[in-house]
Amino acid sequence: MAMEQQVGPVEYPVLTGGWCNWHDGPSDTALVIQWGESNSGPPKPLYACAPCREQRGLAVEAPVPCKGAPLRPASHLSAEQLQGRACGACGAPLTADRVYRGAVLVQQDGYGLDFDVWCCPPAIPHAPIPEETS
Repeated sequence: MAMEQQVGPVEYPVLTGGWCNWHDGPSDTALVIQWGESNSGPPKPLYACAPCREQRGLAVEAPVPCKGAPLRPASHLSAEQLQGRACGACGAPLTADRVYRGAVLVQQDGYGLDFDVWCCPPAIPHAPIPEETS
């Protein structure tokens, strides 16, 4: 029996027509600006509307290639990600041009099993992936 529970990747969609964290109100132009800390769980996206971005000189966070995303612990990867069928960063299905990302260790029945983690090719940028804490 596995000691770690496999959890799917955490995804935060770009919030348009939502909430601006800078003026603390509704907005039709809110985009992810940065990632903020949370008391428990992964960092949360912070959104800013167009007027707040212009007034404060805030830049929209550029998409990060999956190869540049931090390697998450095995407990935050799905079975498909551990088996190399899905990207270890964004969870998208992988093709033959996948890129090796690293290995993670899973403790099962007192044995350490290592799994190779793969990611999307560098040419495919995705939404920013929050850095997971252990």
